[in-house]
Amino acid sequence: MQRRADALAELQQLHADYAALQRKSDEDRRLIERYQDRCELLLEELRTSRQNERVVTRKLIRLASAMANIGKLSTEAEEIMRSTREWQDETPEEAAAEQESAQAAVAALPATVSSAHRT
Repeated sequence: MQRRADALAELQQLHADYAALQRKSDEDRRLIERYQDRCELLLEELRTSRQNERVVTRKLIRLASAMANIGKLSTEAEEIMRSTREWQDETPEEAAAEQESAQAAVAALPATVSSAHRT
């Protein structure tokens, strides 16, 4: 009878250990599922970050190109401004002489060309 009682007590202990292990297994499974969900969220965030990085990189390249073009345009504009300043530095006498020279050149043209030019 003692042997049966010991076997029954051992069986009950094994059953209690099994139930505890089952609970621990369920907890670990839920924990793993949470970690898997977190990993999926992190991977999605990584994909989004990489996509945003590509967009920002393309926009920075476009900005750098635009700034380079602005630099080229500004040097061209400076050249134009220098040439207009040279024109502005011209005295009224020089301007009148230039105008007379242009009129003389037009008058020297053959009649057919100068009449076509005036219309």
